[in-house]
Amino acid sequence: MKKLLFYLIVVSLLISNLFSAFTEENTGWTYIQSINQAFYIFISPMDIIDSDGNTIEGYGDGSGGQDSSTSDCGQNPSSCDVLGAFITHDLDEGTCDEVGGYYQNNQCDVCVGWSYYNSYSVTDNGSITSTLLINGFDNSDNGDYDYYCENGEVPHLKYYDASDGIIYALTSDADLGAFSNLAIFLYWPDCEGMGECLEVHFLAAEDDPLSNEDLDEFPNSFEIVNIYPNPFNPSTQIEYALSSVEYINISVYDTIGRHIMTLFEGFQDIGHHDLTWSPESSVSSGSYIIKIETLNDLLTSKVTYLK
Repeated sequence: MKKLLFYLIVVSLLISNLFSAFTEENTGWTYIQSINQAFYIFISPMDIIDSDGNTIEGYGDGSGGQDSSTSDCGQNPSSCDVLGAFITHDLDEGTCDEVGGYYQNNQCDVCVGWSYYNSYSVTDNGSITSTLLINGFDNSDNGDYDYYCENGEVPHLKYYDASDGIIYALTSDADLGAFSNLAIFLYWPDCEGMGECLEVHFLAAEDDPLSNEDLDEFPNSFEIVNIYPNPFNPSTQIEYALSSVEYINISVYDTIGRHIMTLFEGFQDIGHHDLTWSPESSVSSGSYIIKIETLNDLLTSKVTYLK
């Protein structure tokens, strides 16, 4: 394990020199290399699930190249997925443009590092890593690093899926490491039996700009908003709200507690959601209980089905 970590550190330092002052052509993500750096090292494949419960199959060439002349991702970036790290600041659009940020939702995302997914072989047994360089604040006359990571800050991650041309915002089920100079954080999807790694899984939500109205509607509680029509035939729509990323189960039970069917099970992002229940022909008229359960909470509501 320690030997593997040593290799990973060496690769991290090599990669820190690979993408200096470089712009990723598919996403436009760009940063200027700082003398203060930290590293997130992910053993591939990463565990990334979208809001519908599907696994995102990250793609990189896995060539083992240590610089742009030997890495297929460096030579052909359109084929490779990209990981990016960002710090969000409350800046106006003009200032955001001046510092090279991305203005969205009345806030400014400043890229503090990016790397191609699954690009570097680091051990004799062929282990592949995605190593994300994160740049920190540094005093400079021209202010290039004024909005980069401060000590103790945790960047948020984005993921570009080259196959679909979609950028996702990633939310982790565990806290990622806070920035400090030369810090190295090593992540596996499954750390069983490994004493020096951190286990992390990600939920991916499409990173689309939201209107100001949408921002005001972000829920601040876990609740069933509405179930309508009720009574219903042939279907009813269940509306609910999540105030945090949750692994949820939505199921239907009869009034004596027998499980009828599961409508949804998996991760879902913050926000308002809805789904439709259309009972199968074997389901009788009567009252049923809709249960929406997270790891820490349970909501129920009674509905009546009329054939």
